[in-house]
Amino acid sequence: MKVEIDLTKTDINKLRTLIGLQTKTKPEIVLKSFVKMVINDPVQLEIIQYEQRS
Repeated sequence: MKVEIDLTKTDINKLRTLIGLQTKTKPEIVLKSFVKMVINDPVQLEIIQYEQRS
């Protein structure tokens, strides 16, 4: 299955910050890492969001 997602540079930068990747990581890798994290450990997303609010 192929899914196309249209993200801005700002969106990708927010994702990089959210999951703690370096700023020069390619957008494709950022998105793949985020999806893998959510699939493998959905609770981790809640933890990250809680930490962001603190």
